[in-house]
Amino acid sequence: MKLLCVDVESNGLMGKAFCVGAVLLGDDDVEATWLARTSLVGYPSRWVHENVMPAIADVPITHTNLLGMSRDFVTWTNEQVHQHHPVVACYDWGVPVDAGFVVDAYRDVFTAMSRRGDRIDTPVWHEVATLLVAAGLDVNADRWELTGEAKPPLAKHHPLYDAEGSARAARWLLRRTGAWR
Repeated sequence: MKLLCVDVESNGLMGKAFCVGAVLLGDDDVEATWLARTSLVGYPSRWVHENVMPAIADVPITHTNLLGMSRDFVTWTNEQVHQHHPVVACYDWGVPVDAGFVVDAYRDVFTAMSRRGDRIDTPVWHEVATLLVAAGLDVNADRWELTGEAKPPLAKHHPLYDAEGSARAARWLLRRTGAWR
């Protein structure tokens, strides 16, 4: 079993995504990552300016627009699902930012890909905070402290740091319940 987790940075809770990171976590470690960035639309909110922008300062702009970034995300996710079945997909505190990006990405890309005849396997997306609630744990628990695993050399709010922390927490919870196979 593999676990694919995404983290999305947007300009405020209702703003458009501008930086996305995803990890594919196996039994032992991260097996694949995906990181993309497009220009932020408008001026960053104060919180984004103070917390996110410093964390992603070294992430180059990889896409000229959100649609292109969304297409590449769906393509990468689709490849992981095909290559590593079964894959459990998740995001953390997903509404509205992460869930919104995933829904928009699939909606925007699905029609074009299906018209070309591309195979699209949309994984079932799970929410890490909901797994914590179901386990009777605090949804505000630090994901890295929860698992006790070593943190990567990235800053908090970097999408790969947050995606990996959430993926490791989800795997820890699934192992705890016997659902990780």
